[in-house]
Amino acid sequence: MKQYDLPYNVQNIDQQLLFRVKDSADWRCTHCGWKAENHERIDIIVHHINNNPLDDNLWNLKVLCRDCHDIEHGRDLPPKRARFIKQRKAKLEKKRNRPRRQYSENGWPI
Repeated sequence: MKQYDLPYNVQNIDQQLLFRVKDSADWRCTHCGWKAENHERIDIIVHHINNNPLDDNLWNLKVLCRDCHDIEHGRDLPPKRARFIKQRKAKLEKKRNRPRRQYSENGWPI
């Protein structure tokens, strides 16, 4: 992993871009599915997939909660937090794999 010589608080990040990326993800973590409410929005982070904070291409950005962001960077979580994240991910996978409701041509459920 390449390290970049940047201050901890990078000032050149486009705040509007970060807001748009978070908003397009519905303020929801793409790993575990946790959704931030208004007062929790500080806990949603835009992660650079290639770990280059200067690369703000949309394909390089994904929305994570604080815990999943720590996991992505290889930081250990306390056991209780790690179990909680694992449960959230399992719940999200179950939701993603559930069959979609089908509709007829006139829009009524089948």
